[in-house]
Amino acid sequence: IKDETLNILRKYITDMPQEYAIKLSLATFTSSDNTTILGYAQPGGDNRIVLNKAKLDETGFLNKKSTRLLVVTLLHEIFHIFGLIDIGSTGDTTTTENVKINGRDYVWKFYNGNNGVEQYRKFLKILKSKGNYKYSITTNNLSALSNQHIDKINYILLEDDFSSGTEHVHLEEGLDEDFSLERYEAPIDGVQVHHPSIMNEITTGFQNKHSYITRITLGMLEDLNFKVNYRNLEMEESQLNYFHEIVIV
Repeated sequence: IKDETLNILRKYITDMPQEYAIKLSLATFTSSDNTTILGYAQPGGDNRIVLNKAKLDETGFLNKKSTRLLVVTLLHEIFHIFGLIDIGSTGDTTTTENVKINGRDYVWKFYNGNNGVEQYRKFLKILKSKGNYKYSITTNNLSALSNQHIDKINYILLEDDFSSGTEHVHLEEGLDEDFSLERYEAPIDGVQVHHPSIMNEITTGFQNKHSYITRITLGMLEDLNFKVNYRNLEMEESQLNYFHEIVIV
């Protein structure tokens, strides 16, 4: 798991701003957590990542390639150690706004780092140019979004639900507390514009069977002074049906 994870990181990251000493453990989780929790990270101090031993033999997909489920988990947790999203930083890449959705008043947090947001806009445009999506919600939400409005989106939604450890430190999953789909709109040029969430982006709060390291992740790493390799990602993006399983809420 460790070796495969490091190979994937080297594929997309060419240089890091510092060295990261990470303690990696396999553990037997309690019965209540054994089927739901894949792992967790403790950034700072020990920089410890703990993976669920019961999930060793399970598989999933990362960027359309079959892989161990815990490889995806480990990548996700390493990104937390790196500082995604806004963990242990001064908050330069996040902001908040008071919003009202479905009759509920609360504070929603946004990611506004320059490179991450730029890659979010590019990603939405790339997705609009593709087709043959498995999920109709993806097709419908992308077709209703114009390139002109995409150009004026200036933040990415962060998770606003599911309590401490999930909310505000992941990209938005597109789900409300009751697991119903959650749609966020904000005015741009006097028009209410949907700000899509990428449900199976690797930095959301829940791991999916099909996960993607997207250019959004690479852009956010650039905001943390990582040097990244977009060319390898672009080669994948050009493959037929590469985004077939992507879920845009």
